[in-house]
Amino acid sequence: MTCGRPCEAETWITPAGKTAALAFPGVEWADISDCAVCVLEAHAPETPHQGLVCELQCDQAVWVYWGAGHPLSELVLRTDCPATGRDGGCSGYVGHPGRHTFELPYPLGAD
Repeated sequence: MTCGRPCEAETWITPAGKTAALAFPGVEWADISDCAVCVLEAHAPETPHQGLVCELQCDQAVWVYWGAGHPLSELVLRTDCPATGRDGGCSGYVGHPGRHTFELPYPLGAD
């Protein structure tokens, strides 16, 4: 279900998740976020939350999926979404579901 607002679900990146992120080329411990925020448009419960773990070079980033059936240690490498809007680029990845982040009310938590 989409409603024109960001999901904003949050999760902590566990020490095991941070260790798993180090397996991706170019990831340094200091680059890894402590917390990930789902940047998708509000979505149905069966759609996993997806948040940024760390940015990499060459328009790529490590993302974490969480929710029903998706353990926090499930990390993936994604290419940054190339879409741009009047106020900047999309904070999602190529092929993300829902609208681009610049089409949603940001910063997170804004009314």
